[in-house]
Parts: sequence; structure tokens; C-alpha cells
Amino acid sequence: MKKMMIPIIIIVALLIGGGAMFLILGGGDDEAAGIQENLVDYSPGAAFVVNLKDSTKTIRVEMLFKVVENDTILDELAVNNVRIRDKIIFILRELTYDEARADNVKTILNDRLVNDLNEELGVKNFREVYFSDFITG
Repeated sequence: MKKMMIPIIIIVALLIGGGAMFLILGGGDDEAAGIQENLVDYSPGAAFVVNLKDSTKTIRVEMLFKVVENDTILDELAVNNVRIRDKIIFILRELTYDEARADNVKTILNDRLVNDLNEELGVKNFREVYFSDFITG
């Protein structure tokens, strides 16, 4: 019985040690390891004024994005600004009047804009949206 316990204890110790080394050496994702991303501001330009879906009402939105900085991201965003604005307009025009007035509309738009713009441009740099103007009428 004692002869079987020694290999089991060795295997358990190796598993625990391996797991600890994995965590210490950064085998997890960057945020869990405490690595901070350097975020920079990106403005897509002037405010957006668009018609709401199935309504004569409009929405006016001005926004600023937080994006992960790298050597080329701001140049890429400048080159693709027309595509970015087009995608934002498309997303805003999909809102109904009731959706635009909902309490959680900014959270919903934040998630949709970040996900759709990252997908549209084939990047993972967009992180957050801050709204400096948000008017429905």
C-alpha cells in the first residue's frame, strides 16, 4: 500500500507545481495576468444624425472610442474612417424609437459597435464607446 502512495504523491505534486508555474509564467490571458493594455482615443468625426427604424424620429449621437494602441492602429482607423462611419450609421438606423429611449441603449450600442467594428476591420482593438451627445427626437 505504501509503495502505491509514493507515485500518487509525486504525480499530485507535479500537477500542482505545473499549475503554479503556468500561472506564474503568464500562461493565462493578459488581463488575468495583470498586463495593462494601452488605450488611446479615436474619434470617428462629426456627430451622427440618422432616422430611426420605421419612424420619422431621429437620433443624434456623438461618440469617442477607446482602442488598444499599437504601431499602426490610428493610421488604419484614419484610412478606414469612411467604412467606420458607414457601419456606425447602419447600426444606429437599426434602432427603433423605443429602443433608442430604453435605459440600457448605451450598453447595447457599446457592445454592438465594439463587436461589429472589430469584425468589419478584422481587428480586436476597439474596447469601449463613450457618448458625449445622445439625443432622440
